[in-house]
Amino acid sequence: MKRIIAAIVICVLCAFALVGCRSPRIIGDTVEIGEDMFIAQINDIYLNQKDYLGKTIKFEGMFTQYTWEAENKTYYMVYRRSPGCCGNDGQAGFEVVWPPDAETALYPAENDWCLVEGALATYVEGSQAYLHIVLTALTVKPDRGAEFVER
Repeated sequence: MKRIIAAIVICVLCAFALVGCRSPRIIGDTVEIGEDMFIAQINDIYLNQKDYLGKTIKFEGMFTQYTWEAENKTYYMVYRRSPGCCGNDGQAGFEVVWPPDAETALYPAENDWCLVEGALATYVEGSQAYLHIVLTALTVKPDRGAEFVER
């Protein structure tokens, strides 16, 4: 599972090298990642984590989950498809998690289109640090945006 997450991050960073950077829109402590320049905005957050930690991140994408059977642990992610290391096999987005004290910690169905709102945070597994969004809201939306993004 960790290899999948690491591969996703590497693919996103490779795509960043191709498209350049445009910072996300920041209003107060809320960072809104738009559809235009989605990959570049996600990359800016990964590359400049210290500037975004603790801020509320808002973006839309598809929901998925991965289970790491060896550790019996499930990871949840909201993402968009993107160019990757081997063609159009990349993903750009964030792992998402409800806080431990959340009254409603339900996740949507596979491939549901979601609006994510939550604080960017880090966590450590083994000796590796990872980014994730600690959710305040995860809303399924009836209208879908672009599932595949190139910038």
